[in-house]
Amino acid sequence: MTDKSTPETLIDHLFHHVFPKYGYNVRPSQVRLTKHMASILSHHQISLSEAEVGTGKTFAYLIACIVNSLFIPEDFRARMNYAHAYHFTMETRMPYIITTSSIELQKALMNDYIPRLSKILMKEGIIKTPITAALRKGKSNYVCKRRLNKYLHTLKGTNKDIERIIATTSSSIDLDMADSLSSYDKKQICVLNCPKTCKHRAMCRYIALQENLKSPDHFFQVCNHNYFIADLTHRKNRLPNLLPNYRGVIIDEAHKFSNALSQMQTFELNLTDTKRIIDKLKSQDPEQTKLINITAFQLSFIAKRLATLPIDEVIAFDLQTKHLIKQLYGALHDLNQTVDQSDLRDAEQTLEHITAHEERIFWLTEDTIHSVSKYPGRIIKHVVYDKTLPVILTSGTLSIDGDFHYFKRELGLQSVSAFKLKTTSERSPYNLKEQCQVYISEATLPPEPNNPEYLTSIASEIIKLINHTNGRALILFTSYKSMRQVYDLISGKTAYPIIMASRGTRNAIEQFKKTRDAVLLSTSAWEGVDIQGEQLSSVIIVKLPFLVPDLLSEEKRKQYKDQKTYRDAVLIPNMLIKLRQGIGRLIRHEDDKGLISILDSRVGNSSAYRVHVNNILPACAIINELAFDGFSCKNHNANASTIGWKG
Repeated sequence: MTDKSTPETLIDHLFHHVFPKYGYNVRPSQVRLTKHMASILSHHQISLSEAEVGTGKTFAYLIACIVNSLFIPEDFRARMNYAHAYHFTMETRMPYIITTSSIELQKALMNDYIPRLSKILMKEGIIKTPITAALRKGKSNYVCKRRLNKYLHTLKGTNKDIERIIATTSSSIDLDMADSLSSYDKKQICVLNCPKTCKHRAMCRYIALQENLKSPDHFFQVCNHNYFIADLTHRKNRLPNLLPNYRGVIIDEAHKFSNALSQMQTFELNLTDTKRIIDKLKSQDPEQTKLINITAFQLSFIAKRLATLPIDEVIAFDLQTKHLIKQLYGALHDLNQTVDQSDLRDAEQTLEHITAHEERIFWLTEDTIHSVSKYPGRIIKHVVYDKTLPVILTSGTLSIDGDFHYFKRELGLQSVSAFKLKTTSERSPYNLKEQCQVYISEATLPPEPNNPEYLTSIASEIIKLINHTNGRALILFTSYKSMRQVYDLISGKTAYPIIMASRGTRNAIEQFKKTRDAVLLSTSAWEGVDIQGEQLSSVIIVKLPFLVPDLLSEEKRKQYKDQKTYRDAVLIPNMLIKLRQGIGRLIRHEDDKGLISILDSRVGNSSAYRVHVNNILPACAIINELAFDGFSCKNHNANASTIGWKG
């Protein structure tokens, strides 16, 4: 009989006796990763769990959570982080939070991973009740009955327009499912707030849905990083929680979490747009008219004041300007009590954050105020890290050759003790030596985007690479301008379809997947793109993905004694992480094969960056000439003999 008396032995039983019966290919790295994560949860620690492609990190943390709940069903140590309240007692169940960066992973968790795992564990008698999960989204993703009725009443379209909106919203209140509605339609009918005086409240589908989703009876609460950070903000400011009190947090795609922290604490207010909205407001109510006029006056006055301050520079508001901003916030707050205007409510919330009493950076761009927290990582430290809540931060790229210092700093983990903070790194189990090669070009000029000769050298190499792989290439750029220039140079110079993912393109990746032997140019596909099989045989990196200098990076640089220290501590690690992400687009399955190409001359043999880049390259051959004798690629169709690959 198999021993299942400890978490470790139960994990062994699942991987070695249960999952193989259902067709799972179990790898030692996945077993190690699951045991590590289960240990983190049971000891209430924090982990940076790096898990490269093929290690099965998603399955690992789901199993770790389930095993942990079986052996520590109540988890009083985690429970003690929360105050006793009418909605939370010592008997209330606590879910695990799973926060991700991508919608695709959330869908996979809800529709594939969790249901499939629940079914297996139920069938094997490991659990007695199904594992359920709630997908949490912001209120603007749902239909408000009150605002819908108001919008339909004012709609000056045809009956078919009204019928279409009614038909769409009657089947589901989830606006993500309403493909037939325009973004403008959605903005007019989405939930803004839920006043207790609303006559639809008793029968409100949104409130009923939220009550169900908030139920702690769901084993997992799945959300994106922004939603989780919004919950952290609510907890810090003693506002109602967005998520139930939880016993542990899984931050998947954690390499994007620090950016989400900054994004969620960055606010901007365009004074001209806000003034335009207010000027359009008309009212027969004298009191409301008075509020409109006061707010319009405040906006005009503060706009004149800000016009005297420098543009595109970090600024410090003087006491008078701060006072004016607070007055404007008060005027907007009073006005929003009488009107139902989403843009004005957004403006009020923005000013509320801008006037918050914390260290912030301010700057102006023409008539827009921008504000961001100097220390965005403090919020998760205060709400989660400093408590006895276990946290697993996981991604395929969390270190530079096993060194986690960069991400510790980015995620606010520098001050966490070595006892509490653990790290682990599981490399890809794929045979990268046989599956790929890295080509470092020596035929391109130093990067100068405005130099026609540089662009010509890049285009020439790209055409050569496209022809060698019969298309099937993903070309990664760091700027739209360079991408457009190279696109113009290679168009018509190769027989393969070329797709450019421009700013307005939404389906470029799907189009690439469906187009035989296509070539995709993109600035955004450095991560989150999973294209398996022969459709992708080549990833071409045009330029090292360094951070684009801006006011925030310049302000961050001031924290370091000189440019070299800042470059070594921030610029190079950030670039290497993104480069690893880009390289990782190629090998997504154990049968994938292909070529990784780097066209940046700064990675040449005598380059200062060569050593850094070598540390993160796959364990495979590095070549400087396009010779592939005996190398088998994803490409299996005709013409293989002409490029020296085995078919």
